[in-house]
Amino acid sequence: MQCEVAVIGGGVIGLSCAWRLAQNGIKVLLLERGEIAREASWTAGGMIAPGCELLHHPGDADLALSRFCFHSRDLYADFAAELFDFTGIDVELSLAGAKSTFDDWRVPGILLLGEKDQKLEWSSKTEYFDLSALPYLSPQTHDRPALWLPDEGQVDNRKLALALAQAARQSGVQIWEDAPVRNIVCEDNKITSIESAAGKVSAEKVLLCAGAWSGQIQGIPETCKPPIRPVAGQMLALRPGAGIDRVIYVKPDTYLIPRRDGRLVLGSSVEETGFQKITTTEHAERKWRDAVDVIPALEESEIVEHWCGFRPAAPDGLPIMGQSEIDNLYMATGHHRNGILMTPATAELMTEHLIHNAPIDPAFSPLRFAAVRV
Repeated sequence: MQCEVAVIGGGVIGLSCAWRLAQNGIKVLLLERGEIAREASWTAGGMIAPGCELLHHPGDADLALSRFCFHSRDLYADFAAELFDFTGIDVELSLAGAKSTFDDWRVPGILLLGEKDQKLEWSSKTEYFDLSALPYLSPQTHDRPALWLPDEGQVDNRKLALALAQAARQSGVQIWEDAPVRNIVCEDNKITSIESAAGKVSAEKVLLCAGAWSGQIQGIPETCKPPIRPVAGQMLALRPGAGIDRVIYVKPDTYLIPRRDGRLVLGSSVEETGFQKITTTEHAERKWRDAVDVIPALEESEIVEHWCGFRPAAPDGLPIMGQSEIDNLYMATGHHRNGILMTPATAELMTEHLIHNAPIDPAFSPLRFAAVRV
């Protein structure tokens, strides 16, 4: 099989990049080790929340990351509308300025709760929120500070993944599922072939979007492999959702995300377990109790799903995007907690980079790890 660009990895990052490349007339083959978009893309929460993340994780508030996340958020309304027009799949975007094709009872925006006596400060685009205005909240929350972030929200990440897979196929992308890459052959600092379980591939350029497995590809020289590790996260889905009508960010590892079908997604742990997917009764009970403490009516809810996924994390917490030390190997990986959020901007950036050699902020470059490897 010959193609212009081979994309390794079939999550939302790989799918969106493949779709945009195909829209520009590029012949693309996408190789996925298992079933399309069933890893981090399927197991995420789908929050579009750059403000929440940066406020609660100030150590990660790198200027380049901040700009990129907010830019990607601003692309989402048009991105979701284009996907719907192209595929007929509604990704259930709940975000200010987004057009809803169907009735949506949810309120766009995110309610961010602080700890008692914590001083919350953000931008002029936020406002303090009187928690007593929401009858489903426990009176015990009323003395907690809260901010309303009207420009943040959520997307149904599973429907986003399905829409991107269909859009890619409709645009001519050839997708090989159950096709793990067994080996990459490099000669004279260039990838000459990719050996997969589904066959051998020759590509002019290779785009590595394999998420948590990006550093596991055999044949890529050790000096060039992205230093990605898996960071596990357990999540729950509850039903009924107690009438919660907006995303509530209780704390960095506890957030409540109402889906349009009435489920309430509850996340998420942050665990260093390697490639072990572990779901524990202890975690489920603790998260359920955290939610009930804020919304007492959830006492009547049942856990209808409990799952675990792997976030792909780089040592410095920033994504890895751009050309590597190998002439025709490019990377778009390491999006950690914000892969869903950064999908539109990553696809835009990587398409321009591969086709027109558009510059990428050095903060994201794979080359930033070169000195560490020496």
